[in-house]
Amino acid sequence: MLILVEIKKPQIKLGMKADALRSGFQKGLKQIYDWSVVVGDHRVAVLNELGLTNEEVHDIRFLLVAGLARQTSSEDLVIRRRNPPAPNTQFLCFDELAGYLLLLEGHLDTM
Repeated sequence: MLILVEIKKPQIKLGMKADALRSGFQKGLKQIYDWSVVVGDHRVAVLNELGLTNEEVHDIRFLLVAGLARQTSSEDLVIRRRNPPAPNTQFLCFDELAGYLLLLEGHLDTM
């Protein structure tokens, strides 16, 4: 699996502003959408540029990392996650990603 990651600033506000997405978050969504179009239209060429073959990559997914969960209402986080910008897309906040990495580190220490 190949995961293409778009990283925005942790300071980006994730909540709505006058019923519209805030510009920093919107730019991240647009980048993911643009990538999904390019991958959909030119999958083999994208993989070739990365030094990979079509046989090596079963699936291509996308990850947007932006903002901080602790500075965002749970309602706004639910909305962000229910409206992915493209198929096979996941959204994480920086503090959530940090928590996952700490958990992974703990699991690796027990191996």
